[in-house]
Amino acid sequence: MKQIDMTEIIGRIHKVEGFLEEWEMITLFLLPSMVDEIEGQIVEIGTWMGKSAICLGLGSQYVSRKKKKIVTIDTFDCRGRFGSLKRESTLEEFKTNISQFELTDRVDCIIGDSRLVKDQVTDPISLLFIDGDHSFEGVWNDIKNYSEKISEGGLIVFHDYGYPGEPDVAKVVDQFLDRNPAYEKLMQCKTMLVIRKSVRSQEDIIP
Repeated sequence: MKQIDMTEIIGRIHKVEGFLEEWEMITLFLLPSMVDEIEGQIVEIGTWMGKSAICLGLGSQYVSRKKKKIVTIDTFDCRGRFGSLKRESTLEEFKTNISQFELTDRVDCIIGDSRLVKDQVTDPISLLFIDGDHSFEGVWNDIKNYSEKISEGGLIVFHDYGYPGEPDVAKVVDQFLDRNPAYEKLMQCKTMLVIRKSVRSQEDIIP
């Protein structure tokens, strides 16, 4: 396998508009290789303009043996929280960025609210990155709706865990871990927390 230049790759990704720090980008880049032996696809909820999808896609391409596709879910709607950006959607920017990194065939996009499109994700999930609606209800719904699809040994990754501006993320994740002993914290990089499903949980998530 040809040696890759991480400095060059991360430098290119850094130019894409988004909310990831350098070490968080590196973490996402390396995570696909950690689920090579785990059954299921790689899914992300919330991609904005594609920065995180690019990290996962390039990581799958360059450092993962299985080279799994990435399924990304987003409304791409800017009219609510990000209405100050004076655009209605980031979908075109997302498509352009994915194309520039030659990942069009590696990243599949589901356009819609993660709560409403959950049934479109039918296969098991080996790696789930949650970075969508940061409200308490939003984070809880994403965990509730998608964690049941996680394979044993699979990973769930949360962005903005412990970030003061988004306190609900940590509240929800901590409650989930308290109620679901099958999951354990694996590692944290900046505000990116990775948890792992060790055995199938016998407990239902309390809504």
